[in-house]
Amino acid sequence: MAGELATKYGITGWDRGEAEKAMAVCYEGWKELRGRGHAEQMQIVERISDFIDTHGDSRFSAIDNGILIRDRAGWYRDDSLGRRTYLFTSTGLREAAIGFDFSRVLEVLQAEGVLPGVGASNRQAISVKISGQARKVYPVNGEMLSKNPSVTPGYPNIITGVTVEAF
Repeated sequence: MAGELATKYGITGWDRGEAEKAMAVCYEGWKELRGRGHAEQMQIVERISDFIDTHGDSRFSAIDNGILIRDRAGWYRDDSLGRRTYLFTSTGLREAAIGFDFSRVLEVLQAEGVLPGVGASNRQAISVKISGQARKVYPVNGEMLSKNPSVTPGYPNIITGVTVEAF
């Protein structure tokens, strides 16, 4: 390690082992800031959640509302218990997850329980009738999106099967 080598040659003025201790402190700080769980998974889920928070009603409308929306990302529908599902168009979901491989986005969202696997083929897109037309959409579970099982205590990560305890 460069710090220890510089100390060995009297360049730093530090005691032997100080550079290594400083490196360990930096590493622990980095780990703490990085968070727990799989970084890419968390980034993908956060990116989708942030997209909805940012664009909300300007890019989505209720499935039964025929309102015209410029640059539509999708629709939403609420079940009888008030739980919201966002019905992303393919273009909308790709935009929300820009910077990530789309097939990886679908894999992560499904693994996190945000995007259900549908049917025997386990395809993520479903066909929904909207304003009399069949549309292919990706049903994103708003409740699971807000919980983000990768980082929420008490929820098992579906990929690893590990339940995160309280931080």
